[in-house]
Amino acid sequence: MSQTDTVTELTKLHDRLNRGDRGPRRGRSGAGIAAASLAAAVAAAVWFGSGQGGTPPVDPAPPVASPSPSSAEPEVSEAPQTPGETVRGFEGITFPMRFVVPKGFSDPSTENGTRGYSIKGTTAAAAAFLIGTFTDVPTSDLPADLAAHIRQTRDELTVSNVATSEVGGRPAQTFTLTQKPGTAASDLFCVRAGACYKLLEDKPMDVTAVRTGQGLVVFWVEYAPKDRARIQGPMQTWLGSVRWE
Repeated sequence: MSQTDTVTELTKLHDRLNRGDRGPRRGRSGAGIAAASLAAAVAAAVWFGSGQGGTPPVDPAPPVASPSPSSAEPEVSEAPQTPGETVRGFEGITFPMRFVVPKGFSDPSTENGTRGYSIKGTTAAAAAFLIGTFTDVPTSDLPADLAAHIRQTRDELTVSNVATSEVGGRPAQTFTLTQKPGTAASDLFCVRAGACYKLLEDKPMDVTAVRTGQGLVVFWVEYAPKDRARIQGPMQTWLGSVRWE
């Protein structure tokens, strides 16, 4: 897994989800997700259609460019993603999942393999990822107890509030991750399309991990401690709306 260079790198996802919190961020290696998203559309064509081919229209009306690898991403039909809308799958990846955007979720971000939102009135960012690797380990090789695995392999992280639950009728494990003060942050998980993420020192992350027949899905929310109580309701509403198709 490619590693990010520093916690000060900005990512488009976290810039959009944390408009009111522009402190040091972490992101994917070498470039922000925004710059990488079009390249990922070509590199990760095994996961989604590249949209190549097509011919110019014969109509003399204003010319329309033919589809190409660089324009593949806009071809994916997207719901408005406003509260009450049903969203299916992940950006750029066909996946049998749907959920209803809850009240209070705003500023949607749809990078490859992700669904992300800010939560109004808080500094929180929430997202769902289709995971490729977790702690450098491919998801197919991860043990069933993901929280214990993190405890054993990541000394710089504190794992707390471990519990089991259900999301859409599937078993899930929930836990809270916190970066220990004075420790260096490094990539924790990478989305199947290639973007990698690490924790922020000043924001705990609540994680809900769900194993499906098509891969590991992680729902998470990171927040300032003062906002913890305010994000519980929207997150439970979100997770309660998830269905696997």
